[in-house]
Amino acid sequence: MARILVCTLGYSPGVVTKMVQHLQENGGVDEVCLVTTNNTKIMDIYNHILRRELNDKLQLQDKHWSKTIPPEDLSEQSHFKEFRRELAAILKERLQDNGENIVHLCISGGRKTMTYAAALAAEEVAACLGETVTRERFHVWHIQLIDEQEPAVEDIEERLQRYRSRRDNEDDRRWLYPENSQVLEIPYFHFAEAHRVRDDSIEYDYSKGIK
Repeated sequence: MARILVCTLGYSPGVVTKMVQHLQENGGVDEVCLVTTNNTKIMDIYNHILRRELNDKLQLQDKHWSKTIPPEDLSEQSHFKEFRRELAAILKERLQDNGENIVHLCISGGRKTMTYAAALAAEEVAACLGETVTRERFHVWHIQLIDEQEPAVEDIEERLQRYRSRRDNEDDRRWLYPENSQVLEIPYFHFAEAHRVRDDSIEYDYSKGIK
């Protein structure tokens, strides 16, 4: 059995570190997969900042990886569907790997469209895998960053330069490890309740997934 975190990633790496710390304090985490779009700055955040933190401070050496799903943003419906489909495939693969893995999905990183796509992917996975996925094996999370503002894109390059030269300051550390935040578990619609969902005379068959 492996405890796996799949997390969307944007310009707020504190979402990842906070979620990892929460899991380490509540059962542990064995693997971290960060999912993002084809955005150079976000990949720089992973390669030059998060990799160091995951390897050293969070003691996850060689237990993390990233998945880039093109294009750069999800402004078109086709891009949104592709992101949702690829993320759902990652979740299904990890859940079906040995039938015992525990998978945590954090939907907070990145643009709001990434969050929406991740939430829909969670519903699809719970429906398509049916009774093989219990609520004990699949969890969905949101990190609420209170009073934290995402830095401007031009500020991120300055932060990256400081991290590369190990000159990061207190403000940089708060960006990476936000002091005022909450970890919230999000309920999702499980296969076991599908037969009770109706809209007037229409019964929805969630077992077929989201098209």
